[in-house]
Amino acid sequence: MDEMNLVSKFMTKIVSGIMSKALEKQLGCKVDLQLNEIRVKFDGVKALVHLDMDAELRTADITKITSKFM
Repeated sequence: MDEMNLVSKFMTKIVSGIMSKALEKQLGCKVDLQLNEIRVKFDGVKALVHLDMDAELRTADITKITSKFM
């Protein structure tokens, strides 16, 4: 079983920025993500992903997102 861990502040900051921009482009609202830790385990068929993160967004954007997917 292969495993990848991102726990350094430098790498999590880079990935946080990439994910924030991707979410903003996909959802149409600004989401400020702060990843604390990412752990991925591969077993050859599937991947198990564990994310420890904080997200900050406006209440109006939460309503917009939930109405979009409900």
